[in-house]
Amino acid sequence: MACHRATEFDLEVLFREPDSPECRDFVAHTGDCSDCAAALQRHLEAPTEAPPRTPSVAVAGAAAVIVAVIALLALSERSGDVPESTSAVAEDRAPIADAATGVESGTAAAIEPLAALHLDLGEEREIEAAALPAGEPILLSLAVPIVTDGVGTLPVRLIAEDGRVLESPGSVRDDDRERAEVAIEPDWLNRPGRYIVEVRTTEKTHLPLRRYAIRVR
Repeated sequence: MACHRATEFDLEVLFREPDSPECRDFVAHTGDCSDCAAALQRHLEAPTEAPPRTPSVAVAGAAAVIVAVIALLALSERSGDVPESTSAVAEDRAPIADAATGVESGTAAAIEPLAALHLDLGEEREIEAAALPAGEPILLSLAVPIVTDGVGTLPVRLIAEDGRVLESPGSVRDDDRERAEVAIEPDWLNRPGRYIVEVRTTEKTHLPLRRYAIRVR
């Protein structure tokens, strides 16, 4: 059965006072009543031959049209129809692949594995655990004061935050006497925490030790 409001209400008269309680009530009602919504649509589309309105009446008419359009939009959303503009916004928000890397924006890029870790004198370096080479040793290259000629290795000690200690000789090349290199087993740095590296140098001091630090996240 058709809603009686759709046939009994004179919409032309009703919308002359868009702020009236009756007009507001009818607009709210169209959100739940397809008959009244259709009547409102016919009213909006019907040609009018009325004489030009005064500015105040024209403003009121425009306000009524805006209210009616809002009501129609609400009815459309309730019926499950998605406005075309909403789909366009969703498409605009879709991930965009970077032309240079091929990685979609908003996604984390893959971490490049470290083949070697170079530390300057007294340096502390922070690295990601994911950057450690899987199943392969990582080469620590440590800057040291110039090593005395004839010395090919320097004692290196790695101390983990959990108490583990690794001692291994650091090799000194003939063509670079200011760097000691030592290979660390792949499973030794796989726990997050701070690692202290100590190198005993050939400096003529009471305690010829140089220290470095590695923080694994």
